[in-house]
Amino acid sequence: GRGQGMESQMLKTQRYSQCALLVAAFLLGNALADGSTNGEPKTCSEKIIVKSPDAGERELASTWPTWSSGVRKFPWSYSEKETCLILEGEATVTPSGGGEPATFKAGDLVVFPAGLSCTWDVRSPLRKHYKFG
Repeated sequence: GRGQGMESQMLKTQRYSQCALLVAAFLLGNALADGSTNGEPKTCSEKIIVKSPDAGERELASTWPTWSSGVRKFPWSYSEKETCLILEGEATVTPSGGGEPATFKAGDLVVFPAGLSCTWDVRSPLRKHYKFG
């Protein structure tokens, strides 16, 4: 009988450590899911893209709504991706997470990633076409 008691004790210990591993994997999985996009650290996914649009992008953007702002500084958060074509003015957007600030001006196509928290610094009155999603 003594060997049997030892065996059930080992099984319990084994079951416990499997459970602990599952909990650890679950917590780690959640931490990774929260802090990253496509396996990249969150700060990397918060990169603002500034580029020159091609003719097709310019044409498409001309059908989007327009937003304008005077010279001012304000915080902003993006719950979804925003793509915009700058029509007038200049601004610098600085990610709150310590990412690279992006400066853009009339003629630029800018893409802000979903989840970005930042500060807008409009340096000359800005007008843009924009689209979410």
